[in-house]
Amino acid sequence: MSEYVIIGRKTYPAKLPERGAPTMRFDTRNGVVYFSRRACLLLDLHEHERIYVLQDKNDPTRFGIRKTENEDGFKLRLQRCGLRFTAAGLTRRVVPLYGKQFGVTVQIGTEEKDGAFWIIPPSAR
Repeated sequence: MSEYVIIGRKTYPAKLPERGAPTMRFDTRNGVVYFSRRACLLLDLHEHERIYVLQDKNDPTRFGIRKTENEDGFKLRLQRCGLRFTAAGLTRRVVPLYGKQFGVTVQIGTEEKDGAFWIIPPSAR
């Protein structure tokens, strides 16, 4: 018999991010992660730069963003209203953690901690 990891959250539906807040959108339909213009300014992200997405080992619902020059990072591409990168596996991992099926928009914290900017969980907004 297989072992399963049970994922659940107490606070749903999640609150929407503030208007004009730095956000990321994870979309499972096309496997793309989008950064808003405000997020690009906050993280000082530019087209063709690379980033890592960090996941806290102790709390798998905590994700962070860190810039890198390593070729292993996700390469950012220009989007009409910000930047994006393709990572279908990442979107399929993140979206269900928020109790959604197709996509979720999350707010990014405005202060750097442990060398990264962390996504604000819905329960902390």
